[in-house]
Amino acid sequence: GGGQRGGGGGGADSRQPLLLLLRASNESVIERLFDDCFAHRGERSLPKSKAATLHAELKLERADQPREVYQAVCSLLYALLEAADAPPNLFLKREAGKLFPDGFHEDLKELLVELLVRKVPRWRDCLNGTLDGGGGGGGGGKKKGRKEEWRELENGGSRRDDEPTSPSSLRAVKEALVAGAASPAGGNKAASPGAARPSGPHASMAKWLEKRAAEMRRDGSTGTTLLLGSKLPQVLVDVLEDTDLPPLVMRRLFALLAHPSVSETLLRERLDALYRRLLDSP
Repeated sequence: GGGQRGGGGGGADSRQPLLLLLRASNESVIERLFDDCFAHRGERSLPKSKAATLHAELKLERADQPREVYQAVCSLLYALLEAADAPPNLFLKREAGKLFPDGFHEDLKELLVELLVRKVPRWRDCLNGTLDGGGGGGGGGKKKGRKEEWRELENGGSRRDDEPTSPSSLRAVKEALVAGAASPAGGNKAASPGAARPSGPHASMAKWLEKRAAEMRRDGSTGTTLLLGSKLPQVLVDVLEDTDLPPLVMRRLFALLAHPSVSETLLRERLDALYRRLLDSP
């Protein structure tokens, strides 16, 4: 079990590490920490680089303190997002306040509750596969079963044999795929100028990818939070498991993956859930 399983309610001791956040130089340090904890929830700790940054920013004394802070934050996120009794958005402020013990630093509690009330609805939409939170129609297609066998590549050999083994080779593959997807014949089938637009689940995928790309153009950090966490949005999982994506969906997928906030991070952190999904995808 990872950090998020540290208990939904927790006790005074489980919240104690949060008092170290009083050392933060500004609120953006705390907000970034919470985004990182959401992106890496379920893991044992933050990635080493992020833990080192947190250690320096909070001027911590012990090497295990970043993990303690991470687990305390993940405990809050689990209680508000994934526990069986997680509150609806309407009651977030009241229920988030109950997570802190009597006597907890009032100003810090107020800051953290306000942050959670602002962030949790967006994180919840990430978990549900849509950032706008709209139920919407047309996107409820059945989840495809995962293929057990490797799909053969055009030049022979299995995908595992052709797995990129270095950041430079992964970059080359990515650039080739982006270029191919942007061409008139991008995707698995040649697309004529009058080709029909996607419909049904594929139309929902294309719309979702378009919205995410627009959000990332406005705020690059959206891509890291959304795509590089330990759990991917279900819509993206369905896209990566689809063996017959239309060219429009392919182009939008690769445009999203080519954004620097995603591609550069992906090259540095090869064990991301998205990296593994890309290598396993058909």
